[in-house]
Amino acid sequence: PLVDLTLFRQAGFAVAGVTLTLAGVALFSGTLLIPLFYQQVRGQSALAAGVALIWQGVGSLLSRSLVGRVTDRFGARWVVTAGAVLTAAATIPFALAGPGTPDWQLASWLVLRGAGLGGIVMPAMTASYVGLAEQQVASASIIARTLQQVGGAFGAALAAVVLEWTASGSGLAAGFHTAFWTTAALTTAVAVVAVFLPGSRR
Repeated sequence: PLVDLTLFRQAGFAVAGVTLTLAGVALFSGTLLIPLFYQQVRGQSALAAGVALIWQGVGSLLSRSLVGRVTDRFGARWVVTAGAVLTAAATIPFALAGPGTPDWQLASWLVLRGAGLGGIVMPAMTASYVGLAEQQVASASIIARTLQQVGGAFGAALAAVVLEWTASGSGLAAGFHTAFWTTAALTTAVAVVAVFLPGSRR
């Protein structure tokens, strides 16, 4: 075997793996939908949609240093939970937005969404190593990253299917609204699972 699958016998690692998979779903589904929303609903160019996404990156960068310190002190459990709740809450406005929604409002929600995402992935990755022996860390790292990528592929595919299926029957705007609600619901699932992550442990 390329990796040590017996790691899943440890509850902390198993929960972290589920959390990272769902985090990948939430991250990549939103990353697919948001630029398409700017282009197809708001009529902006691909370049303008890409520039708009910068605000999400800004939010992620702003939260990184704080997230690291808080995770070191209190553990990943509540950091990831709070990050997922913030990400879900900041995704909901896109399920309600339309062509006339001011750009500054969407930019503000993107900053908050980025800040929330910054509080999910790295703390959950850190939690996957809690309680492991030194020789297990390499396999844990490979598995954790793989689960995140698998979740991301599933999330992008699911968002595309929901968007296409709803838009074909109810129109493009309704398709995006349903897809964003789906993404928000899946992000909320991250918060539910994250409650079972390991707490603070020196």
